Amino acid sequence: MRQEIRAGVWVAGVAMLGAMLGSGAAEAAGIKISPLPIKQVGDPMYELRFELFAKPETQLWPKFYNGNAMADYVELFDVPNVRDTSTYSTPGGTPSGPWAVSITNNPDPATSDVKFNYAGDPFVNSSSTDDAYLGLFKLITVEIPALPPNYTTTIIWEARVHDLDGNVVFDSGTVTLSMIPEPASVVLLGLAAAGLPGLLYLRRRRAA
Repeated sequence: MRQEIRAGVWVAGVAMLGAMLGSGAAEAAGIKISPLPIKQVGDPMYELRFELFAKPETQLWPKFYNGNAMADYVELFDVPNVRDTSTYSTPGGTPSGPWAVSITNNPDPATSDVKFNYAGDPFVNSSSTDDAYLGLFKLITVEIPALPPNYTTTIIWEARVHDLDGNVVFDSGTVTLSMIPEPASVVLLGLAAAGLPGLLYLRRRRAA
C-alpha cells in the first residue's frame, strides 16, 4: 500500500514538474528586433536598418484605444548621428502602422533617442507560436566620416505592448548593427579571387 502511494506521489510530482516546464516554455508578449547590415546611401550617409516582429500573443494599441492613455511603442536609445527615419509596410502591402516618430537629440555624447509610437489600427498577433512581421525600419544618419568595414554599434531598446488579455507588457534588449558587405559584393569578390590564379597562369605562359 505504501509503495502504491509513493508511486502515485512520484507520478503526480513528475506531471506537475512537466506542467511547470511546459508553461515556462511559452513566450510572453513582446517585441523582437532582427538586425540588417548598415547600408551606405550618401557621401557619406548611412541607414541603420532592422526588422521588427511582434512576439506570439501580442497586441499593439494606438493612443486612446480602449482607454489607452499612451500609444504602444518601440524606443531605441543613444543611436549615433540620426537625422531621419523611415518605415516600410509588411509583405503583401498591409502596413503595420503608421508609426509616429519622435527624435530626442542628446548633446553629450552626440546621439539620439528614437521612439516609434504605434498609430495605426489595433494590431493583434493571436498565434501562440509564431512571430508576426511588423516591417522594415531605417534610421538615417547625418553626414558623418566614412565608417570602417568592421564598424559595429550596439543599441539598447525598450518596448511597450499589450498581451491578449489587454495587460501592458514591457520588453527590452539590445541589437547590434554592423557594416557587412552586400551579398552581391561578396560574390564579386569571390569571383575575382577565383580568377586571379588563372590570370597569373596566362601571364606566365605569355612571358614564356
